[in-house]
Amino acid sequence: MKSVFITGASRGFGHAMAQKLLAEGFQVYSCSRTCPPDLNLHERFHWAAIDLSLTEKLGQCLQTQLMQWGVRDFDLVVLNAGQFGPSPRPALQVSLCEFTNVLDVNLIANKIILDCLLGQYQVRQCLFCASIAGVRLRAGTLGYGVSKAALNALALVYAKEHPETFFAVLGLCNLQTNLLQNALNGPHVEQFPEIVALRDRALTANYVTHPVQRAEQVWQLYSEGFGKKLESGVFSEVRNLITH
Repeated sequence: MKSVFITGASRGFGHAMAQKLLAEGFQVYSCSRTCPPDLNLHERFHWAAIDLSLTEKLGQCLQTQLMQWGVRDFDLVVLNAGQFGPSPRPALQVSLCEFTNVLDVNLIANKIILDCLLGQYQVRQCLFCASIAGVRLRAGTLGYGVSKAALNALALVYAKEHPETFFAVLGLCNLQTNLLQNALNGPHVEQFPEIVALRDRALTANYVTHPVQRAEQVWQLYSEGFGKKLESGVFSEVRNLITH
């Protein structure tokens, strides 16, 4: 039976992807701050309360949990958990604490998880839930943009050093999530024309995608083989890859 490890399966894309993989017969192992009660009823769903922002404790907590689960390898790892951070505002108004909090969750936690898994377990494929925000940097998005740009670099370096694992780096593109709402709203948004334009586009029909639909599309890419359309460690936008 195939196994997957997912961060942030309590809501959004992580929750939808966990549902899809359970339906496809996977053993699903997950960590997040809160437990998804509907998934936790499933016999093949295994959950641990781990806060990815607590980076000093993360490695030991994850290692202990993996030993308790007794899993030895993963067909897929989904690095999904992330946060936007403070609502859009000028970089000078983003405190160092706010900035580093976003980096801890979006970047540093992923390195800790990768080091733990790749150092002791077989990982066949790893999906980074990336963002075009790390490629097309916008004013007002300091923490999120920098963390996602660095995540792209992190994925590429690990792909070069671990050719035995395929690293799919996918921009999930305008998902209907709390993260998107935080990115498009706030008291300073009108200062940033690009974000205002994105907010307006998000109100048009079919521009924002439901996480369940996106999970189905990512499953299609995975089941057909990420390597058929992706280069390991190289960022791609999912909407440019899916078949309609």
